[in-house]
Amino acid sequence: MISPKKSHQLIEISETTPAKGNFKPIKLKGINTFDGSEEFKEWIKPFKLQMITYDDNTRLVTLISYLSEKLILMLANIDFKISSNFDSLCLFLSQEFKKAEKSARESLDEVSRMQQQENEAVVTFSARLNAKIQSLKFEFPEKEQKELFLSGLEPELQKMVRSKINPSDSNIQIKEVSEQQELE
Repeated sequence: MISPKKSHQLIEISETTPAKGNFKPIKLKGINTFDGSEEFKEWIKPFKLQMITYDDNTRLVTLISYLSEKLILMLANIDFKISSNFDSLCLFLSQEFKKAEKSARESLDEVSRMQQQENEAVVTFSARLNAKIQSLKFEFPEKEQKELFLSGLEPELQKMVRSKINPSDSNIQIKEVSEQQELE
């Protein structure tokens, strides 16, 4: 998804863009051209750190000089109020180039595919599964959580645990039975 890093070439924006004062792009260390193949919010962090002492106009011309030609052409088609202000441009690029959030369906599929790894303790698998469930933006009924846990156990352990539990057992009871069976 992220393309190999490209070497940076400064684009002289200040000579073709009228502005009050003479603002020239700054050459930064370790900053590659931003081409939209990565999340802007992450890319801009080292940029902002190196530009902390500069004024907004210098930050703006430097940022534009670090954008790919494709993105500069894209900026030519957006509102000038956005592309002529450092903070507005950063906000625009942050919204335009961010990681796509997973759909509810993708998140559910990911949780339902979680399996206890070889040589992974039940308590570790349970903690990993619970952390994933809590990271989702919706509540799972207790019955569904039990089934996710049971179906994620190693097959032999799952058979043993299912034979020893009752449908009315709580999640805690099921985990205790799983831990006991794991030790046997």
